[in-house]
Amino acid sequence: MTDKALDDLKAIVDRLVPNMWLGLDPVAFARFFGIQLERGNLGPAREAALAFARENGLTMMFSGNKVEFGRADTKRDDDA
Repeated sequence: MTDKALDDLKAIVDRLVPNMWLGLDPVAFARFFGIQLERGNLGPAREAALAFARENGLTMMFSGNKVEFGRADTKRDDDA
């Protein structure tokens, strides 16, 4: 995981509107959070993804072999 990768992801999720979800497959999840989803022990990567979701006002859920980020409310300008 790099700061550049997380900055890229933040730029994408900033564009999410309510009821729009961004799904990360195992390769994308590894790029952003450092571990493949199939490996089972997500510990630190899961915590990093949850922290990212909280920091950016997102909901996060695991769905099959991917992770999805969504936004319940419209992002406010003061959320930046």
